[in-house]
Parts: sequence; structure tokens; C-alpha cells
Amino acid sequence: MRRLFAVDPSSSPNLPLFDEIYPDRDAPVIRSTSGGTREFAVMKWGFPPPVAASRPVTNVRNLVSPFWRTALSRPDRRCLVPVTAFSEWTAEPDPGTGRKRKVWFDVPAQEVFAFAGVWPPTDVVNRFAFLTTAPN
Repeated sequence: MRRLFAVDPSSSPNLPLFDEIYPDRDAPVIRSTSGGTREFAVMKWGFPPPVAASRPVTNVRNLVSPFWRTALSRPDRRCLVPVTAFSEWTAEPDPGTGRKRKVWFDVPAQEVFAFAGVWPPTDVVNRFAFLTTAPN
């Protein structure tokens, strides 16, 4: 991942293996340092919520929302979220089990790829969300 994402090896220790990652859990991200190099960081998945919400926001879909304006306009708050695959739940439950199923997506030609992300510094723990679009 260091070579693929041009991460400075002197500033980034080896990260532990991350199995499946879920919202509100730690995940690896790649961010720029003040010196202009890239480094690995571990952050919690889920951007601090707006005042009216109770749960962190995991995906940035509405890029024109005033909520995202500051994060999106600051290059120093952008990051890459490396992944090997991701899943989405089916819209309808499986007729046989009555439960929704995970559908996995990957990029067969690439072992690792990345989502664009944003992160705000916080007093407690840094958190991130990544940019997505409507299903297509």
C-alpha cells in the first residue's frame, strides 16, 4: 500500500490487519501531512453527526449540503480510504430467509483501491466518511 498510494515509509509504521470494517470502528486511511507527504492513520468510520442527528455519518452523498462545505473545501481534510472490497445490503429481503443479503463489490484487476474521504480533527478521536453516489 505504501508504493500504491505513495506513502512516506519513514512516517508510517505497519498497520494491523483489518478484517471487515463497520461504521464506528477503526479503519486505515491515508492523509497528507503538513510537510506534503502522505501517511497512514487509523480513524473511526463515521463523521461527527450534525446537531439534529444521533449517529455518525458514514457516506457523503449530497456534495452541495452546507454540512459538508467546510470538509470538502479543505484539501488538508481529504483522505484516501483503501479497500479490497465493499458490500451493500440488498434492498429487499431474500425470499427464502426473510433477511437482507450482503452483495460484495471489488475491482478484479486491482488488489487494493480507494474511496475519496474527508475527516475533521476532533478532541477525542479523528473520524472520517467517504464519498459515494447513488447506486448505479
